[in-house]
Amino acid sequence: MTQREISTELMDGPAAAHAEEAFRDVYAEVFAEPPYGEGPEEVAAAFRRFRSQTRRRTFRAALSRGAGGEPVGIAYGHALESDNDWWGRLTEPVPDEVRREDGRRTFGLMELAVRRAWRGQGVARRLHSVVLDGLTAERVLLNVHPNNVAATAAYRSWGYRKVGDAHPYDAADQHAVMMLDVGSVHAMEETMEETGVKQEAVVAVLREDGRILVILRGPQARRPGHWAPPAGTIESGERQQDALVREVREELGLRVAPLAKVWESATDDGGFVLHWWTAAVEGGELVPDPGEVSEVRWVTAEEFMELQPTFPGDHSFFTDVLPKL
Repeated sequence: MTQREISTELMDGPAAAHAEEAFRDVYAEVFAEPPYGEGPEEVAAAFRRFRSQTRRRTFRAALSRGAGGEPVGIAYGHALESDNDWWGRLTEPVPDEVRREDGRRTFGLMELAVRRAWRGQGVARRLHSVVLDGLTAERVLLNVHPNNVAATAAYRSWGYRKVGDAHPYDAADQHAVMMLDVGSVHAMEETMEETGVKQEAVVAVLREDGRILVILRGPQARRPGHWAPPAGTIESGERQQDALVREVREELGLRVAPLAKVWESATDDGGFVLHWWTAAVEGGELVPDPGEVSEVRWVTAEEFMELQPTFPGDHSFFTDVLPKL
């Protein structure tokens, strides 16, 4: 299924309450997976909270559906009141000015989840954009499980930064608390519109014994002569995972299995949105296409930072994302 066949609707509290079954279906499937492992009791508790949350004046939600109407992704939250306990659950206190709430300053993003079969198609990013569209809050706050590497990397790539750790509710695992400046999101979206970012590409993160496969781009490649992980444009109607498999096969002769999307970024010239995926090599023979690849190396993060030339935007992956994978 392509992203064009997925619709995303912004909802207020009453509309979301009416669609509770769709929200529950997505939540139950996603949070049954590791690292959460939630069962019927946890889901029931989550939707007792959901019903209470939908009655809040500031509640808003986004629901994505596939072509047949099946729910595939959800996002929802509400503004934090002055008496909220979010800040009080942090393991280490933050300054009073940071934790100050007035019912308008901070939007608490309670959940954002996409079913496995629809991941890698930009659904999470779309849900996030829709639920924040027109938001007047200064900032967004969320909790993310530290073992959910893909989600943590996505939030970082969208501009979130960690402000502490907390147990979101009694008996919950410790989560990272992350914050986003809403103004930075709007500025990024305006920049992408102004620079005409319309193309998307996939980046292959292939690991072996603590090293990453990187290539020196060949004479026929876009921006030749740069060191970078293998990457290529996603064709119209193509899933990110399928583009990953195709590009690695075409450029390197290897057969790979996509594992997880771990990061999202933009090229420094504003021409592409990059979707970074880890993958496992399952077969084939390493035979680079000489037009696309001049040289292949397996390097550590430190060795990559010493290569010249590289793309500045790639450095954040090697310094901030890769160590946590």
